[in-house]
Amino acid sequence: MIGLIHFGVESTQGYLLWSGLGALLGNLIVLGVGLMLGQASRSS
Repeated sequence: MIGLIHFGVESTQGYLLWSGLGALLGNLIVLGVGLMLGQASRSS
């Protein structure tokens, strides 16, 4: 348990990095889907 807490403290920067990348990736996916849906609705 202490090891987990120590690991959590050590990986705080890594967690922030991964959460930031995840948010960025999620925004890109939403943007891409929105663009694809927009093109599909325009073409039909």
